[in-house]
Amino acid sequence: MIHVACASDDAYAPHAAALIHSLAKTQGDRGVQIYYLHDHTLTAPVQATLKSYCDKLGVGLRFLEVKGGETTGDLPACSLIPELAWYRTLLPDLLPELDRVLYLDTDIVVRESLAEFFDADIGDTYGACINDYLAAIAHPEVAKNIDIAYEKYFNSGVMLLNLKTLRRDGGGQRILDIARKNVGHLHFPDQDALNLAIGFNIHLVSPRWNFPALSTEYFSKYRGNPALTMASCKQVLSSDFRPVIIHYSAHPKPWATFNPLPYFADYHHHRAQTPWPRSAADSAKLRRRALIPLPLVKLIKRIKQGLKGK
Repeated sequence: MIHVACASDDAYAPHAAALIHSLAKTQGDRGVQIYYLHDHTLTAPVQATLKSYCDKLGVGLRFLEVKGGETTGDLPACSLIPELAWYRTLLPDLLPELDRVLYLDTDIVVRESLAEFFDADIGDTYGACINDYLAAIAHPEVAKNIDIAYEKYFNSGVMLLNLKTLRRDGGGQRILDIARKNVGHLHFPDQDALNLAIGFNIHLVSPRWNFPALSTEYFSKYRGNPALTMASCKQVLSSDFRPVIIHYSAHPKPWATFNPLPYFADYHHHRAQTPWPRSAADSAKLRRRALIPLPLVKLIKRIKQGLKGK
């Protein structure tokens, strides 16, 4: 059984459903059990839809409600990084019966079996993650701000967590305590806190397990950047690179465009099989948007904003 944790509100439930469909179609006879972290922002009707969908796919689903205000309400949050993002820090305590769980952000689809990653020997470490080479390239100051070498700074959107070791060393409360002590230094609040709390004892693995669906043209913009010499970047740019986990962590998001960026078709394929497939009107709107050059899109937005102000 592959044990997977994720988290979302109503707005991201369709993306979570696309993730779940991709898991159901790639893990074969191994089986998948989902642990769905949420608070009041995931409503009962949406939960019922997700449960019915998972039953149809043969995927186990267990909802884990977190009283966010009581445990994480004082920690940094915003529209881009909501309070929900902190709930994954509580997984060691919420899942006392498990020794390990694979946490996945809901803006992800899976292309192949996860068995190699999930079954990896992580020893006595806190788990396995992937170096956040995008942050190293574009925002090296983020890791520096918390006194971590950017070669060691990991992306928290994909984490194979050793729950047994984490519980032994203080569980989620220890992570939250460290977050509170360093609030003034957190740029990506939850991710920075996780790096501070567990990064020193994390096994960094291949970027195959967390690829941000970017084209090679993106990396060409940063030619000469020292971060491009990191092993993870070299692997991503190699001709034989074959990612397993596609993480739509950068912009644009696939649900906001039909631009033919790498692996966006994977998302659209899985989304179409969910209880929230795109309507014909939505699809037509996105196709029209994809044909409009980005500078013109921005100009149209400014004109609309100007008209609203009159």
